[in-house]
Amino acid sequence: MLKRVFAAALVFLFMSAVGNCEITWTDTSPMTIFLAEHYAVDPIVVISLGQRMSKYDDDASTAIYLAKLANIDPMKMLDPRIEGKSWNQIMKRLEIDPKDLFIKLDSKVIPGKFRYEFRQYEKTLEDPEYQMVLYDDNIRNLVQLRLMKEAFGKNPIEVMNSISQGYSFTELIEEELNKNLDKNIE
Repeated sequence: MLKRVFAAALVFLFMSAVGNCEITWTDTSPMTIFLAEHYAVDPIVVISLGQRMSKYDDDASTAIYLAKLANIDPMKMLDPRIEGKSWNQIMKRLEIDPKDLFIKLDSKVIPGKFRYEFRQYEKTLEDPEYQMVLYDDNIRNLVQLRLMKEAFGKNPIEVMNSISQGYSFTELIEEELNKNLDKNIE
C-alpha cells in the first residue's frame, strides 16, 4: 500500500513540475488512492465518481461521505447528481441530518467562507424547528473540512483560514499528501 502511495505521489510531483495540477482520476493518482483508503471504498468507485462528477473536485469525496452517512453504495449518488439534484436535495431524500456535517470547533470566531454554514448550525441549536439551508458549496466545504481534520489531524480553524485566503481543499490535501511522501522518503 505504501509503495502505491509513494509511486502515485511521484507521478503527482512530476505532473506538478510540468504545470498540470488537475486531479486525474486513475488508479494510480494520489487523490484516488487517498480517498479510497480514507473512506474504505474500492478505488474504482472513487475513479467513477471523480470522472463522472467532474464539475468540482470535491464532489467525489462528498458523494462517498454522504453515502457512508446514509449507509448506501456511493455509486447511488451518481444518478441524482447527473440529473442535477443538489447535495441538499439528496441529503433530504436520504434523511441525512445536516448537523451531521459539522465538526466541533474550539473557537467562536469563524473564518470568512464558513460563517454562513456555522451561523445556520447555530440557528438550529437555538431553535430546533429551524430548517437549515445549505447550498452545494457549503456541503462540499463541510465534508472537506471534516476530511482534513480526520485524515490529517488539521486544526479546522487553520484550514478554514487557508480556504478563506483562496486555497482550495484539493491544494491542501495534495500538500498534506506531499508532506507524508517527504516523511516516507526520509
